[in-house]
Amino acid sequence: MATALDGQGFSNLAPGTTATFKLKGGRYGISATATGTGTFGLQRLSLDVGSPTWIPVHAAFTTGQNYLVVDLPSGSYRVVSATVTALFFEVSGITASP
Repeated sequence: MATALDGQGFSNLAPGTTATFKLKGGRYGISATATGTGTFGLQRLSLDVGSPTWIPVHAAFTTGQNYLVVDLPSGSYRVVSATVTALFFEVSGITASP
């Protein structure tokens, strides 16, 4: 059975960008549902100097139901949505049972 490590969830988001949040790093499950049209996804803050650069973690999700497992480094993240409505987005740390 998987055990939650850390993560972040957002309910009923309107189009736009969430506040930045930190993840410890490791394996994560991303689950999301949205209505309307458009794309959305998780982005990671690059370590470049100067103005911040946000890098997509995965190919953009589209409306409907989405699930993805990814390995992520520790760092700062945000969720970005473009024109989708009622976005429910969760990124949760997971680990396999011993």
